[in-house]
Amino acid sequence: MAPFPGASFLWGKTHTYENNLIFEYEGGFAFPTLVTGKVGIGKKFENTKAVIGIRPFPFNIYGQMSIAEKENGYWIASIEYNPLNPKIRTSVAVINFGYRRNFELKKKKSIPPSL
Repeated sequence: MAPFPGASFLWGKTHTYENNLIFEYEGGFAFPTLVTGKVGIGKKFENTKAVIGIRPFPFNIYGQMSIAEKENGYWIASIEYNPLNPKIRTSVAVINFGYRRNFELKKKKSIPPSL
């Protein structure tokens, strides 16, 4: 089986708690599967985050590391594997590299009604 490139564009949220535990979730568009998402838990070690989780569609378990966190984002690398039945899928494993960009949504200021 030859390597085949894919791509995804996900929106999500990473919560880092006081004890450096991490909970993150994402969902969005992907090629060739059209849609995808994932949810994971992990731990932050100084400037590195280690996360394990599941991708419900297409189903995979994954391990992910993120490094070099800056104000606007950080680099990520992950390895995914389908433990259920990889022989019926088009791939046995997925290796991902990317940059996760931070976007802060600004809340609109409410305007008091005029009398």
